[in-house]
Amino acid sequence: MIAGEFDLDDDGTVDRNAEQKLSGLIEKWGGKVAAKVTVDTDYLVLGDKPPALKQPTFQELEIDPGATKKFQDSQRMLARYDEVLTHAQALWVPVLKYDRFLYFIGYKGQMTAAGAF
Repeated sequence: MIAGEFDLDDDGTVDRNAEQKLSGLIEKWGGKVAAKVTVDTDYLVLGDKPPALKQPTFQELEIDPGATKKFQDSQRMLARYDEVLTHAQALWVPVLKYDRFLYFIGYKGQMTAAGAF
């Protein structure tokens, strides 16, 4: 199981395809990525907690009509993150921050190298 936001190359921006890259690494090592945490989950790879955007004001909506959707999306992402983490902790599933996971499989120093994924 993979959840959260990831900055795999440490450039200060969230990598939007990080879950796909991490899934590829897990599968490369013979693992399987689950869609949800269960008693059969071996571990959770956890990224950073998504930021909680504040509800847009009327003035902000005039400037950006899509602000409400961005706010709702951020609330969904945050709720999913909290739910997955809480569920994993309740089931005693080990939680690995993504940098520890990459170190564990030997990829921590290779993230920026060509062909790392």
